[in-house]
Amino acid sequence: MEFGSTTDAAPILYAFNALPDLLDAAPTKKAPAKYLDARKVEVDVVPHGPGGWWAQVFPAGRPEATMDRNGYVFCVLDLFHKRLKHRDIFATASARWADPRAQLLTEAAWQSKREALLDELELPDDPDDLLDGCAAELDAKWRYMAERASAGDITVDAGGRVHAAALEAIPAPASMLALRDRCQDMMPPVDIRTTPPPTPTSSTGRPAHGSPESGAAAWSPRWMAPGSWSPCAATTPDATPSTSDVRKAPPSST
Repeated sequence: MEFGSTTDAAPILYAFNALPDLLDAAPTKKAPAKYLDARKVEVDVVPHGPGGWWAQVFPAGRPEATMDRNGYVFCVLDLFHKRLKHRDIFATASARWADPRAQLLTEAAWQSKREALLDELELPDDPDDLLDGCAAELDAKWRYMAERASAGDITVDAGGRVHAAALEAIPAPASMLALRDRCQDMMPPVDIRTTPPPTPTSSTGRPAHGSPESGAAAWSPRWMAPGSWSPCAATTPDATPSTSDVRKAPPSST
């Protein structure tokens, strides 16, 4: 599979493509086993600082002008995966991992559809005011985060991970509480029975057909096909349906 990249991610892609040759290289006197010659690799791609790969790639006690082979390989793979997720590195023949910039309109197509697209997206013709508003909103959020960091609500541990304290809950306004109570009052009462309903009876005082006490199942509302209908099945072995339980199917339309 062929990969492409932006200008910024080109060194990482070059280091990734060079990994097979580095792994197949035989150990030498200057670069013994488990080490690579630092003069033949892309040293500049190894990130410094907390959370970086510098300590794993350049461990203490290594031979001069070398680097740890496993540390460098995993460093390049990690950087490649991050760039691939951000589409700075992309697969040219893939639909999911392709370059999203390749789907942008050309200059001629943009000029021909400019007004229609701006109207559909509700964007101004001059982007300066819109960008100024976005910049002001972003600046306010950064200043708010800086204030929280100064107050100790945001900290960074030794591993470079950022931890933010929990935000204080905002009390619900009185209008929301009133709306909640009003919606609760509008809910209809629900009858949740804890005892079975009373048994229906016929005009003779006997349990009506279809009740549990009658010994016969309730009649299904669906008609059966002609020639396949049968009396209602009894729920007990000794119950026998009477002639009143037998109903005729409606006449066929044919």
